Amino acid sequence: MSDPVNNPSHYNFGSIECIDAMKAMASREEFLGYLRLTHMKYNWRLKHKHDDPVQCAEKAQWYWNRYIQELKESDGN
Repeated sequence: MSDPVNNPSHYNFGSIECIDAMKAMASREEFLGYLRLTHMKYNWRLKHKHDDPVQCAEKAQWYWNRYIQELKESDGN
């Protein structure tokens, strides 16, 4: 079942999720920057995206949670 916030089907190819492939290809700094800027993107357009602002807010939160998770993992927490 597709979840448009936590597991959108259009970001998967086989058993590999796009964000995992991106993490594997990027440096730590690049990946953290991607997460931070994507979080900003969803917050930026929140007031202007009229089809589903709640989903935009949830996606912003998802990217920020992932950012925090990556910081904790890289610090050994």
